Amino acid sequence: MHPMLAFYKQTWWLWLIFLAVFVALSYYVSPLFVIMIPGLILYSIYFAVVRISELKEQGKLK
Repeated sequence: MHPMLAFYKQTWWLWLIFLAVFVALSYYVSPLFVIMIPGLILYSIYFAVVRISELKEQGKLK
């Protein structure tokens, strides 16, 4: 779990931007965009797993 926390430390600002965009879209366009917010969790887990595997291949992570 430590690599996941490191990933979130490095990309917290990006996920905050995504969340702000979804909230703005749901407010100005359609409330259905709120349904997409839980998808951010799945996206973040996917990108974290990909990033962790890249770091392991490069030898930067044990």
